[in-house]
Amino acid sequence: MMRFTLAARTGEIAVCAVLLALALYAGIVSAGMPLGTYNLPGPAIFPLALSAILGVGAVARIAWLVARPDEAPGSVAVGHPNIVVAVLALGAVAFALERAGFFLTMVGFLALLYRVLGRGAWWRVALAAALSVAGFWFFFERVIGVVLPRGEFPWL
Repeated sequence: MMRFTLAARTGEIAVCAVLLALALYAGIVSAGMPLGTYNLPGPAIFPLALSAILGVGAVARIAWLVARPDEAPGSVAVGHPNIVVAVLALGAVAFALERAGFFLTMVGFLALLYRVLGRGAWWRVALAAALSVAGFWFFFERVIGVVLPRGEFPWL
């Protein structure tokens, strides 16, 4: 696994730039939605407000770091294997959720994270993941009534 170090200030400015780009994108996309009225807000209100808050925060932090070059001294190691595994696993969740359904996808995701981050035995990891997901499923499906994806396995 390739690891490299990055100046903390440079990394923080880069993250803020990505957040600013995300805020601009969300603002542009939500600007095409109806705003609604004061008494009945439309679907654009929430994303516009969040993108404005995110954009202002990112610009403020970039300005702070530019004005104070000694603000974030030191360096940060980039490329830790646990982070790479977590990001790749999240990508797999995005791909598998509609196909395999909530239960199987999340059991696999949590089992992988429990195993990588916790270093437990596979049977304990699988049991903990299955029990956790069963609890999540019960809360979402039965308590608050949110229908979770079932994928190609409707019995799950």
